[in-house]
Amino acid sequence: MGDIHTNTIDGFWSLVKNWIRGVYHSVGKGYLQSYLNEYSFRYNRRFDSQPMFISFINQIEKRELISGRSPVPAEVEPF
Repeated sequence: MGDIHTNTIDGFWSLVKNWIRGVYHSVGKGYLQSYLNEYSFRYNRRFDSQPMFISFINQIEKRELISGRSPVPAEVEPF
């Protein structure tokens, strides 16, 4: 048997609903997809040993490298 079954998705939605109720109390229709994107990012990385902030920064750097843009504007001098 695999790791994917209906209990997995039921559990995910239960966690999402409790997270929204506990942290944000309610979410508008226009913002629901953004909240779901954030929660799925957190859920998919729940077993990572690397801190979530570092994982997030690495994703931004990869996206900027692929697009050819610098993650830091040219006007900003690094420390």
